[in-house]
Amino acid sequence: MIRVSSSGLHRLVAPAIILLLFASVLVGIDRLAFRDVGHFYTPLYDYIGHRTDHQWLPLWNPLDQTGIPLVGETTTAVFYPVRWILFRMPIQTGTAIGWYVVIHLILAAITTRYAARRTGASEITASIAGLSYSLSGSVLVLYTNPPFLVGAAWLPLLMSTLIQRRPMPQSQRVMIAGTAMAMMILAGDPQTVANVVIVAMVVGCGRWALSWIVPRSNARTEGRTENKGNVVIAERSTTIVAVVASCLLASLLTLPQLAASVSWSAQSDRVLPDENPHWLAPPLLNSRRGQAYQFSVAPWHVAECLTPNAFGSLLPQYRRLSSLIPGDGRIWTPSVYMGLLVAIAFLSTTLHLARRRKNRKPTGDVVVWLGITLAASLVCLGHFGPVWMIQNATGGMAQTDSGTGGLYWMLYHVVPGYDSLRYPAKWLPIAAFAASMVTVHWLENLPRYAASTWRALMAIATVMVIALFVVIGLQYDPDRWLDNRAALPSDPFWGPLDIAGGLGEVCWSVVHSIIVLACITWVLMQLHRHRLSRATAMRCVLGIVVIDLAVFATSNIARVSANPTEIQSIPIADAGVMTLRTRTGSGWPDVWQNLQEADRLTEVEISSEIAWFGRWHLADRGHVFNNMTSIRSQAMAMFWKATREVCSTKTEKERAEFWAAVSQWLGIEQTINATETSRVAEDLNLVETQISRTPPAPAVQIHHSWSIRDSATTSSEDFSSLLQKLGDANRVPRIYMDALEAQLTKPSSITEPSITWVIKQESADAFEIEVNASTTCLLERTVYQDGHWHATLVSSNPSKKHTATVHRVDYLKQGVIVPPGRWIVTFEYRPWWMMPSIIAAIAGWLTMLTYWGRRSGWLLRRHAPSSR
Repeated sequence: MIRVSSSGLHRLVAPAIILLLFASVLVGIDRLAFRDVGHFYTPLYDYIGHRTDHQWLPLWNPLDQTGIPLVGETTTAVFYPVRWILFRMPIQTGTAIGWYVVIHLILAAITTRYAARRTGASEITASIAGLSYSLSGSVLVLYTNPPFLVGAAWLPLLMSTLIQRRPMPQSQRVMIAGTAMAMMILAGDPQTVANVVIVAMVVGCGRWALSWIVPRSNARTEGRTENKGNVVIAERSTTIVAVVASCLLASLLTLPQLAASVSWSAQSDRVLPDENPHWLAPPLLNSRRGQAYQFSVAPWHVAECLTPNAFGSLLPQYRRLSSLIPGDGRIWTPSVYMGLLVAIAFLSTTLHLARRRKNRKPTGDVVVWLGITLAASLVCLGHFGPVWMIQNATGGMAQTDSGTGGLYWMLYHVVPGYDSLRYPAKWLPIAAFAASMVTVHWLENLPRYAASTWRALMAIATVMVIALFVVIGLQYDPDRWLDNRAALPSDPFWGPLDIAGGLGEVCWSVVHSIIVLACITWVLMQLHRHRLSRATAMRCVLGIVVIDLAVFATSNIARVSANPTEIQSIPIADAGVMTLRTRTGSGWPDVWQNLQEADRLTEVEISSEIAWFGRWHLADRGHVFNNMTSIRSQAMAMFWKATREVCSTKTEKERAEFWAAVSQWLGIEQTINATETSRVAEDLNLVETQISRTPPAPAVQIHHSWSIRDSATTSSEDFSSLLQKLGDANRVPRIYMDALEAQLTKPSSITEPSITWVIKQESADAFEIEVNASTTCLLERTVYQDGHWHATLVSSNPSKKHTATVHRVDYLKQGVIVPPGRWIVTFEYRPWWMMPSIIAAIAGWLTMLTYWGRRSGWLLRRHAPSSR
């Protein structure tokens, strides 16, 4: 009979709760919904799973736009082993992504527990920390964005290894941190790695500087020798060495992914210069800096640290009262709540450290974790910087960036390369993990923090009681404090703002927090009076945290039926041709914005799938020109900027003619138009999609005349001139090549040459065509050239075989120059760095596995029983 110890039971609490919360998804009854997990990652991972089933290493995605690199788009997680295994299993995609989320939430709890144990914390205290972090709003709601959930899951292992000063061999430290970094990068979250490296470098430099600032005479006073003082300096400087070595190891382990990502990012719109590069100038709407500031966390959301639903919910009814506050912005997570215990611990620790005492006992790393929590929280503010406070207090400095002086503003402008990253809210998991480590320290040192704990409890209780009376007072007449009820915000999906319902939710949230506060206070009081042993008190605290966070999590996991019957009778677009998605007005039914419905989430998810919103076309293996992607190319960014400029001066008839010319140019054969009208299907109001089809366009085009432009002179203005000439019957394609090569490539003077062609073979990463031409011609394909497409020409005479340069044609296409004669032209996507990087990465993984194998053998020999 197997017995599980009490410490073992503590380890199972967080996994058990997480499994129960997602049970209906894990058995295939429901699937996760809301935001990116529904319309972006579910179909994307389904498509990648399909590709990896039939191809050992898919590199090119031909179904998005005019083609993009599959590995270069980092969030595809092509190389991430957990994604690779799960989405090759014979289960539905919705079920697989549910397990993907659950595995990483459990991993977040395990890694946090490991980090807490490394500080010397007890089993049960470490379990409380793991639960508080994994079910916090900053981590749990990342199920809607799986790559960042994976980053949050590995983050505690990485941060604790690099920052904590517990004894560990430097080689082991580097191996653990490097592996954690590698997993985060392979899963599609290099930004969290960058954020953690910044934190670790700041902490390491701070410790190194402090070791020199503290006089060496202190070491003698404490009984140390001069040599030991030097050892302390060396130990503190090892953090910087470990960070650098870990980054090098992670780079080696993820070299194929890094090479693909760097190559594609260098061509993305994120490297385009900002429209207004001055540091103090306010960012323009939809500019690069403006996009980076999106999902800034407004300062009033600090209230969510004390109560789980401080402003009301977003769905299925729109009750988000914070939307009434000007500048509230886009919502990254409905709440940053971590459990009331974390708020008590943080406030108590802060009050304790704020008191100046003589002969105060050393606090270890708690000051570091407290500082990281505060700093990461300040970074999350984004554009809510010091200037924003001045602007709202005085009305001045209107022509200055509101984020000026803030930590995120400094990172964006000072740290090299950070301006290509975005969204301040991505720092929330760092703040949450640091806060959980503060909680661990507080729980392990409760007697020392007794006085500050009672002050923290009294302060929080006072705030809660005042908040309850204020909310109850507002509930009696919610319209009195509104200047204009007609001007209330309305969400295009969830409908008009329900103020009364929102106030009701806030009221119950405050009541919930008061009950939790009373329970925690009672346990701490019994512990202080020695009526409960420490072990029993900690078990009671664990139970309170479980109930507190389970109630919070239940209302923040959105699901819909995994197999809705309503979608079966709705025709979808033809998956075999390129499609253009358009919309009339907002593209969503007016009834959504004007009326609330309890089942609105199901309507939204089904309608998104029907209309191929996001990346739903990938689930049907459809090809969409203007779909969502994680990283967009410069060419696509310039295309849409140019189309806006061109269409701004045209009449409605001229715009229709323009888009007809664009469709013919790109080979677009069908259009899906999402309208604001609605139709009833199985009692659900679904988006009505109008599908129009045009005559099929040829897969390739052969030209005997063309123009040549220097590849170094491309610009959005050049793109605008190209689009304006699409309707010209005499327009010829434009090839971008170097000046030297342009001198050797000239079109033929024959007016009517004889050209025939036959497609021999076509796949995602390769294309073969036979061309018979009487003169030099341009073979053009509507496929983007990112620099890694290569072509080979083989004539009917076997002696004639040579490679040909694949040029960019009209920005969004590619083509090769074919000499006269009969040729077999083969296109192949073959990045030069792929195989060398794979070989180097395999060598790195083998080295790491060898290290762990030898270390495991050494540990086994060390702990083996003696033969005597």
